[in-house]
Amino acid sequence: MDAGNPKLKVTLLGGFVVEYEGQIISSLAPRADSLWILFRYLLASRGKYITSDSLIDMLWSEDEVVNPRKALQNLIYRLRKQLPEADENGRQYILSQHRAYGWNPEALVCVDAQEFETIATKIKGGLPETELAAAAKRLMSVYAGDYMEDIADQSWVESYTAYYKRLFFDCMNIYVNTLFDQRHYADAVEACSIAIKHNMFDEHYHAAMIRAMLALGNRYGALTHYKSIVSILKRELGVEPSDELKAAGQSIHSISQPQRPDISMVLDDLRSASAASGPMICEMDVFRQIFQLQERKNRREQSPCMLVMYTIVAHSRELSDQEMFQAMSALKRASMLSLRKSDVVTQHSNTQLLLLLPASNEVTISIVLMRIQQKFNQLCLEDDVTLTTQVRSIQPRPLTL
Repeated sequence: MDAGNPKLKVTLLGGFVVEYEGQIISSLAPRADSLWILFRYLLASRGKYITSDSLIDMLWSEDEVVNPRKALQNLIYRLRKQLPEADENGRQYILSQHRAYGWNPEALVCVDAQEFETIATKIKGGLPETELAAAAKRLMSVYAGDYMEDIADQSWVESYTAYYKRLFFDCMNIYVNTLFDQRHYADAVEACSIAIKHNMFDEHYHAAMIRAMLALGNRYGALTHYKSIVSILKRELGVEPSDELKAAGQSIHSISQPQRPDISMVLDDLRSASAASGPMICEMDVFRQIFQLQERKNRREQSPCMLVMYTIVAHSRELSDQEMFQAMSALKRASMLSLRKSDVVTQHSNTQLLLLLPASNEVTISIVLMRIQQKFNQLCLEDDVTLTTQVRSIQPRPLTL
């Protein structure tokens, strides 16, 4: 990471934000898409000059643009207008020479991906146990999601995304193994939960979480988590658990269950669900009960809550059952990656998904829905499939006398 505290700060992991002196200057409005894609391409290639032809091909390879060189010059001009002219030491951010452009490697800028890479390099290089925990926690905090996830479908981003994800899981393996060696099982449960957030179907971390729960004496939580992930694997992917996950499940059953668990054990069981990352996924009957509980709470506290209904729509043809299943799986996955632990999700029909979002308002809901839409577009492999969205603020019904 650059020395000092640069005024220009860029977030690329789990979202995209450009700030200058604490003020957000980035915008993902349609007209600004090409501008900020160019910004990120130059920043990712900092220290190199990129020819105009290469930039034109990256930006408009599939579009017919009248006079692309002029269009590129206009885009560079607009980008320079969006950014300050130079950093606090007077160094220009964007340099040009002989019809090529590049990001000035000497210009001060704080990039979260660069900080992440620095921390990861230290962890992989070997840190004393006294320093590893702090470094790993900072790493998990910085890695808020995939690199440039909103434009992950662009070919030049794919290698970066894979690189940062591989770095993250390499470091998580080191950290989790160290926690087991130190018998810090509660921290291991938390670390595995965060790893699962970034790859719901990585069975290694589910198995490690189960082993950590068992080491803590939380057999009920381990059993609940095992049943949950096995069910998800069968329902979402149609696969059986791996040998490692099966072995973790067998270790649960090898421990004798007390006939009369005390309240502490029951409390551990109840809390086990909260250890898992992402929103709560439940059946429609449970969702209905939670909805009714939220309505009652709303009568007392007037706490904001939003109900969202997504409908999968195929425009040119009727999808087969398998195609619809895959589209719904993509929608569920997009929701899992985008929502909070306090949110609730259920499948209402083969084409509809319901979301219950407590403590949400119109501002936050628009951000969440945009994030889900973007992830669905990346994950759904079916052509000519879109989502329709309906949002309703939950207001308590008046009591009848």
